[in-house]
Amino acid sequence: MSVLKYLIICLILTGSCAGFLNAQVPVEKLGLQNVNITSIGLYGNIIAVGTHGKGVYYQDSLISTHWIHLGLDSAEVHTVYPHKSGPLGWAIGAGLKPDNSYSHFVYCSFVGGLFEPKDAGINDSVAVLINQLDGFPDPSICGETYAAAGGALYRRYFADTVWTPIYTATVEGYIQTVKVHEEFPGLVLAGGAEGFAGTLLMKSFDYGDTWEWISPPGFVRDVDFWGDSAQTIFAVTYPVVYRSLDGGSTWTEVYSGLFNINKVLYDPVLSMVFLAGQDLSVSGDPVLLTSDDLGDSWRPIHLSVTDNGIVDLKKGADGWIYFAMTDSGVFRLNPVYVGWKDGPVTAVIEDYQLYQNYPNLFNSETMIIIDIPEVVNVTLDIYNILGQKICTLVQGKLAAGSHYFRWDGKNKSGQGVPSGIYLYQLKADRYGIIKKMITIR
Repeated sequence: MSVLKYLIICLILTGSCAGFLNAQVPVEKLGLQNVNITSIGLYGNIIAVGTHGKGVYYQDSLISTHWIHLGLDSAEVHTVYPHKSGPLGWAIGAGLKPDNSYSHFVYCSFVGGLFEPKDAGINDSVAVLINQLDGFPDPSICGETYAAAGGALYRRYFADTVWTPIYTATVEGYIQTVKVHEEFPGLVLAGGAEGFAGTLLMKSFDYGDTWEWISPPGFVRDVDFWGDSAQTIFAVTYPVVYRSLDGGSTWTEVYSGLFNINKVLYDPVLSMVFLAGQDLSVSGDPVLLTSDDLGDSWRPIHLSVTDNGIVDLKKGADGWIYFAMTDSGVFRLNPVYVGWKDGPVTAVIEDYQLYQNYPNLFNSETMIIIDIPEVVNVTLDIYNILGQKICTLVQGKLAAGSHYFRWDGKNKSGQGVPSGIYLYQLKADRYGIIKKMITIR
């Protein structure tokens, strides 16, 4: 189909073609343009955003384009960490590079209040700035647990009032990243470099009291893991991404290319890995890659945005992937649209739902997603505009959860259907709904 024909049909049917020609997955824009974003953080419905020179922002809905400015104007904020704080509250920690206006390394805002310094114990003789904050649930107010602070890794645990260094690097060493998951209490990974041109990735099972060195060959810029022993680890080094499936005993190179990768996110629910960074060959354009085979193969997610790369990448409590670019702002995408393997996605589903297929205006295949709150017999049928059944995508009992199915645009005889409007109907228990879709040949 020609681009002109595509545009004409698009305009007739929708009144707008914005995003159709370039988008391969639906990406939602959440705003915050031109604020020089450096980092994002998520906790529950809270999104926090750190900037270089424009302060810290947050919102509490995950989908709004309205942002609340919290303060720290003109500060060089390198990391933000929203987290549970106290039995009912929440807080946002911000890690800085101190200057004449803001002389502390860590500041904290409790439930959207004014930022207060919380860096007692962090020594400016070894710490230049705070690269990353992370931690476990803490009953205290503003309870960040770990701070990757350049020359040292610090911990302020539960009732502590001061930060304590639990690992100090050599003169040439540098702590770049620290990562925990609440599901695995006591398990901490911290990485960076140790010694001149050395590598550093270390793992602790006792909150950082003792460490095991598991370094891949390279400066560790970011890390993500899963499992109660961190069996699966992805480490972003410069310029290679490595994977370990045995807790760091052995490493396999899974990515090396023209893209400057600086962030990794592993979603064990969907068995998907995301890499983010910038394309060094095309004016630093943002790059987002995904893999559904643990990094054995990668495919790009086309973003249709020009910016200086992706600066941060996080998964939300809603299962969506959130990412930010320096000037273009904050975005999110549903990873279910990215994966193309038929089958269920484990999630807590409260009601039946039939989603709009994507892409709509499709040529060879499209994806349909349904939510099922309970084990039930389900039928998902495709009809033409005359009400004649074209094919059945699923008929039988499905488990509770989200399920996604591909339709290849063929009828039950395996023949491709002609261009036109088609209907797809979900029937489950007493629930039934119909939506329309369009194929163009």
